Amino acid sequence: MGDCERFARGDLFSWRSDDGGDNWAFDPPYALARQWDWAQASRNIFDPLAAKLAPDGIVVLRTDDQAQPPPALGPLAAVRTRTYGTMVVRLLKKTA
Repeated sequence: MGDCERFARGDLFSWRSDDGGDNWAFDPPYALARQWDWAQASRNIFDPLAAKLAPDGIVVLRTDDQAQPPPALGPLAAVRTRTYGTMVVRLLKKTA
């Protein structure tokens, strides 16, 4: 790992970051993501993250095909979605 990578573990709904960044990846446990309240995830995770994301930054959201996030999470919208077996990878970018 270089100086630019950081990993955080714990409850995403209570997670906060004081750092911005170019790219972020979220890979929650599939069973947990299937039960998420996506409005709450948007408010607590994706809205604050978008405020700190670099203008051309990307957020990668990996779930299984049973999780049903909306096409937009706050100011982040899916610009590409790919399915690999039961895994779904969504690339999110700022909409404004």
